[in-house]
Amino acid sequence: MSGKERIHLSNTEVLKEHKLLDSFAEQVEYIPEYYTEVINDTIFSNGYDVKIKMYSDSLRTVTVKSKENRSQSTIYRDFNADILINKQDNEILNVIFNKYHPKIIELLSRLRMDAYYMKNVWIEEKLEQKYKGAPAVYLKFYAPSQNSFTVIEIFPIGDNEYSITEL
Repeated sequence: MSGKERIHLSNTEVLKEHKLLDSFAEQVEYIPEYYTEVINDTIFSNGYDVKIKMYSDSLRTVTVKSKENRSQSTIYRDFNADILINKQDNEILNVIFNKYHPKIIELLSRLRMDAYYMKNVWIEEKLEQKYKGAPAVYLKFYAPSQNSFTVIEIFPIGDNEYSITEL
């Protein structure tokens, strides 16, 4: 292409022609790339039924810029967790958790929660005698920029009451 023809090209077209556009354009990676939903329905032999729906929230994200390339960033979508626990068809806990839940904000007030997102949710049966085999729900919050995490245990007490502890 001659100089006379190139004068009519936009800056973007010139960069594309020389395969330089990617070096100037911002490169963004989303994790997860699309809406994600995970449903866990666990029935325990002692009568507990735990239903957890963990789903991505496209409005709440954590953005991390690459240290090597400032035009490259990763956007981590935060998650919500809907938790329903029944025992022998009686509802004992029905709550939605995310990092903005008042009890989580209070419990983790020492952390900059804007750097964290909910990464994982899981259930474990508490086998110690005092817990009588009741299930506990665990939430893992991760800060990718700091490569650090914290885990919260939610233990149902009944009548939509629960204890919440940072491990």
